[in-house]
Amino acid sequence: FAAAADAAGKRILFPASDRAADTLPDGLAALGADVVRVEAYRTRYASLDGARCLAAVAAGEVDIVTFASPSAVDGLGAALGEPALRELLAQAAVAVIGPTTAGALVRRGRVPDAIASPATLDGLVAAATVAHRRFTERKLPCRS
Repeated sequence: FAAAADAAGKRILFPASDRAADTLPDGLAALGADVVRVEAYRTRYASLDGARCLAAVAAGEVDIVTFASPSAVDGLGAALGEPALRELLAQAAVAVIGPTTAGALVRRGRVPDAIASPATLDGLVAAATVAHRRFTERKLPCRS
């Protein structure tokens, strides 16, 4: 919008989740747009059998964890508990959809093995492949 000098005086509808950051509407408003923010949906966490998930991790059944939003990181932490989430993230490759999601992960002490580029589901699939390779290479014993 800034490059096109397009936002000034425009009225822009911003449908968003209840958890969406203000980055985009604030940026558009700074360019002179009248931004109308509407809560289009709410993020809710699903219940999860934490014991079953942790058993799968302990059994080596989880190779890769993917996150498509910061709220997914938060939701898994809420469902498993932070200590269990840390255990999971230490034992599996991790791929995220973009830098905001990576930030949510880093705040929990885990740098993702790969970040999707582009930030799409196809990009996340490709990042998961890269994450698995990088994670596996880190775990290989040194050879002489």
